[in-house]
Amino acid sequence: MGTFGRGLWETPLAGGSPDIEVTPESLAFTFSDGKQAAGRMGCGKAAKDGRGPVMTEALRKAAPIDQPKAEMQILNETFDTGALANGWFINPFEDPYWWFDDFRSNSGTFSFWCARGGFFGADPEFSTYPEGVITYLTFGPFSLADATEATLQFWYDVDIDFAVLGEEFRVYAYRQADPGSAGYYYFTGTLAGTFEKSLKTDEFLGDLTGQDDVMIQFVFLSDFFRNNSKRGVWIDDVVITKTVNDPLQAPGGVTATTNLTDRVTINWNTVAGATEYRVQRNTTNNAAQATPLGNWAGATSYDDLTALAETDYYYFVQARNGGQTSPLSSGVLGRRAAAPPLDPPTGVSATTQLADRVTVQWNPVAQATEYQVLRNQGVDNAGQANDLSGWIGATSYDDLVAVPGVDYYYYVRGRNAQSTGNLSAGALGRIPPPPIAPQDIVIKNIGDATLEITGITFQNNSPWLKVTPPSAYPIKISPNQEQTFTVVANPTGLGQGEHGDRLVIDNNVPGKDPYPTGVEITLTIEQNRVELRLWKAYE
Repeated sequence: MGTFGRGLWETPLAGGSPDIEVTPESLAFTFSDGKQAAGRMGCGKAAKDGRGPVMTEALRKAAPIDQPKAEMQILNETFDTGALANGWFINPFEDPYWWFDDFRSNSGTFSFWCARGGFFGADPEFSTYPEGVITYLTFGPFSLADATEATLQFWYDVDIDFAVLGEEFRVYAYRQADPGSAGYYYFTGTLAGTFEKSLKTDEFLGDLTGQDDVMIQFVFLSDFFRNNSKRGVWIDDVVITKTVNDPLQAPGGVTATTNLTDRVTINWNTVAGATEYRVQRNTTNNAAQATPLGNWAGATSYDDLTALAETDYYYFVQARNGGQTSPLSSGVLGRRAAAPPLDPPTGVSATTQLADRVTVQWNPVAQATEYQVLRNQGVDNAGQANDLSGWIGATSYDDLVAVPGVDYYYYVRGRNAQSTGNLSAGALGRIPPPPIAPQDIVIKNIGDATLEITGITFQNNSPWLKVTPPSAYPIKISPNQEQTFTVVANPTGLGQGEHGDRLVIDNNVPGKDPYPTGVEITLTIEQNRVELRLWKAYE
């Protein structure tokens, strides 16, 4: 029977001892040659004496040998083919190095011995292992990215001096990218058996599942003292396996609504082994170009609130768990239905008395979230109205660009995320024209009899013009005398631009009744400017 111990290697080659040693009576080791054990096996985390693990160049990627059901065999090395399986690495520049040997084995003819190769290699059948050497045998990197469990197993036969003189056989498990975190087991003395440890739950090797760069390394160290005719270390039947879950299936039973006016709801069946799902969307039935919607979530339904009304979409669903992602499901057609139009606003009114704006107001519309004001000039015709405002949340709007004295008709409509309403009835609004400075005209009697003015009119009968006499008609003007009359304009209802007419005097002068005076009257209406001008076109 052998003893079993655990510890951390903490001292240099000249000596060392385990931190902890336990000797359970139930642990037995068997040997191919029937010897009794007189050694120790221990374990620890990354070595502090600088002797492993060693990063090696030109590593070949390990490939699985077979894949029975959920357990995948990454390596099954018997050393009986005369060549190492893909994934092993031995540095041929080290001397000696691990190599094939037929002196002791667990199965078949050959095993691997710690110092058989190289110029200084030895044959354990006829000699012992060299003094003062370190030899490395490395396998990897191999992937446990999809593994839920993994196991390392090998047969060993250890026949070396006890560790008090610094001789050990070690096995490391670590990530290629992080060798400093390696866990290891060591063997010293004389013992043999089968080593089997989890690469997920073992306290010292740690959890290497989920990693894609896992390495296994065997290291033999001998001291510079006489080895007492010990023969070294053999390993055989190295097996690495991993357990993976069955691949996640694409979600089935995927449906998408076409009748809802505010969303598209996608539903699907649960997938065995999946913990969360994500929906993707495309405007064609092409999963490769689909765009993810939202984040991964555990529900089996999703509301697409960003779909445009009356637009066809194809939806795809994907499942995943901690280590696997399923393919996308088949695409299903979904569509957000168009909602019926909202009612037009009622109670629309527009001011006619404010000097700097037209204020439009209306009643709220059920389900409307915002409104828009439209305007038409001069005519109550909603079909000709143009957008005046953007979409606003208020139920009133100030038109600050209305031209004073111009009539406008205002219309309002509401909308929400699903629907836009019809236009309201038109409401008349205006800004009153600004005060217009009246213009005076002077009429002089240049004859030798009394001039009698019975009225002043306009050649085009413009209703927006008016003349105020100095007193009631008739106005009598003596020879060489004159009277002043005032011309007033009212631009209400007139559009922008120039409006003109000519002054006509009704009088008692033979042959000049009525008398077109040649006095032209022009009313100019522009943005924020109205001007009345009188001028004499001819005598």
